[in-house]
Formats: sequence, C-alpha cells, structure tokens
Amino acid sequence: MATHVPPDRYLDIWIRRAVAHWRITRDRQTRILVAAPLATQPALVTAVNDAIAGERTRLDGIPGPFRSPAWSQITRHRRHVLVCRGPRCTAYGADHVAAALGNRLKEHGLGDDDVLVTATGCLFPCNLGPLVVVYPDDTWYEQVDADLAVRITDEHLRDGMPVDGRRPRDS
Repeated sequence: MATHVPPDRYLDIWIRRAVAHWRITRDRQTRILVAAPLATQPALVTAVNDAIAGERTRLDGIPGPFRSPAWSQITRHRRHVLVCRGPRCTAYGADHVAAALGNRLKEHGLGDDDVLVTATGCLFPCNLGPLVVVYPDDTWYEQVDADLAVRITDEHLRDGMPVDGRRPRDS
C-alpha cells in the first residue's frame, strides 16, 4: 500500500525523527520509503491517468457546489474547542481524543451552536500533546487522552468548570 502525504515541512521533520526513533527502539529493522511529490514524477502521473483511461473511469460529472448559503454564516457558539491534529499529537492519539469529545458532546445533546470543535494543525508545544484548547476561556489541556476528553466535555464544556481547576494561561 502506498500513501501520498501533501508536502509539509513540519511533517517531513517529524517523519524523519520518528523513523530515527523507531530504528533505535525496535528490535527489527524498520524500512520506510518516502517518494518524491507526485508533481515531480511525470511518469507516475501518466501511469495513473492511463490506468484510469483503461478502466474507462472518467473524471467528470456534475459538480457539487463549492459554496453553499449554509456555509456563509459563522455559527453562534458558546465555546470553540481546538483539537491539535498535528503529526505528533496525532501520533500520541489525538484521533481518539477528537472521537471521545465528539461522542460525549453528542451524548449531552451539545451541537455546534453550543460547542464548535475544530481540528487544527500543530498548536505547539508538541511534547505536551495531544493538546486541546477551549476558547473564549483560553484554557489549554495537555497530554489529553480519551478519558480526559470525556472529563473536559462533562466538567468544562457542559458544566462550565475547567478540569482540575485549570485556568487561562497568563499573558
């Protein structure tokens, strides 16, 4: 299986460090191959296009709207929650954190008008991830796992009390 990841210098640095770490911490040899970006591989692009044409699969159809009136309004919300989905936070389990937040919000009947959850790129500092930030409270949660995500939802987002007495960062 091959996967194409968009070029991103932070992801590139992280992948290199992760591979170095895997080589040190694994008993067996880890083999990682990183291909050049697709745009620099015209033969690959031609091969993909030929394969598509050979299967008589066309890249056309009726386009859906790229804009909708429903996407023209900023939703009214009491809190905005940012979930870091940068490469390190994702490696540390941010996908489980986001799922736990979403599931628990749904259980409480809290929608986008109450709590707007947004996945972000890297929020820094990476060694404290996964990170979750609640605005307008400016409360940062560090090393969040699924259990802490549930507590954040119950105590902070539903009841209005930051978990474990955490308060906004000093400016």
